[in-house]
Amino acid sequence: MTKSTQVPLSTSREMVSPPLQHFNPPQPDIPKHERSKLLVPVLVVVILAIFGLAGYFGHQAVVGYQGGKQMAVVQREMRQALRLVSYAPGAGDRIDMKISATGKFANLESYAKEQISGYAKAQEAYNKAVDNAIESLNGKSLAADTGKLSRHKQVLADTRKESEAYYRAAVSYFSLEAWRAQAAKLPITQAQEDGFVNAFDEWLPGFSKRLPKIKEAQSIDEKLWDQYETLIDFLVKNDEEWSVNKNGQLVFTNQETLAEFRDQAEKLQEHGSKLNRLLM
Repeated sequence: MTKSTQVPLSTSREMVSPPLQHFNPPQPDIPKHERSKLLVPVLVVVILAIFGLAGYFGHQAVVGYQGGKQMAVVQREMRQALRLVSYAPGAGDRIDMKISATGKFANLESYAKEQISGYAKAQEAYNKAVDNAIESLNGKSLAADTGKLSRHKQVLADTRKESEAYYRAAVSYFSLEAWRAQAAKLPITQAQEDGFVNAFDEWLPGFSKRLPKIKEAQSIDEKLWDQYETLIDFLVKNDEEWSVNKNGQLVFTNQETLAEFRDQAEKLQEHGSKLNRLLM
């Protein structure tokens, strides 16, 4: 038993109500012949609920089946595009952009092909720009650039432009969140959406871990081209202290200038080595 709470007495004439007791409302006395009438609406509600659930799950099954068929079409086209660019460098322009999927799935296929093609073309353009920039640092190329190395400065500007385009495409391409956002627009089940996203690591091992490396590489890449610019500015500033011999080698007349040049060149190579190790 619980202890009752003592209510202090009042000296006024106010009436103190007695404590409330547990209240059971009276139940209506329904004749037996009337009770069957009440059961009919209840049974109707239950039956409708059952058919409603069956219809919902039936609809989900249809959605899953139809979504699975169309998703298979999209994934087939994506695998073909990925295979093409993986084994044939420079094949970004050779991807068949014709859309095979239908409905909303056509949007995903279009997005996928644009991403794969765009990344492949950006990578190819950047690689060419890097090769051109590296080759331009040889002695003969430097000697031929008589306008205070203006051609080399243009090479640098072009390379930076291609670098920005490449990393912009790479960040978009390797973003699983972006791919999931596209898949989430489709009439598919959660399992199918997860399967689509997880398939990237099956097609391209390590795909899901690539984005952080790409962002780190972008930071190193920016430092590399900053150092390239520093090296060019150094040669322009000390243009009276170096020349190119018949073998195409740089020859310096001042030992201190030579030491400084080597230091700048080593920094450039260091950034390049870090970039290569990261992206291998």
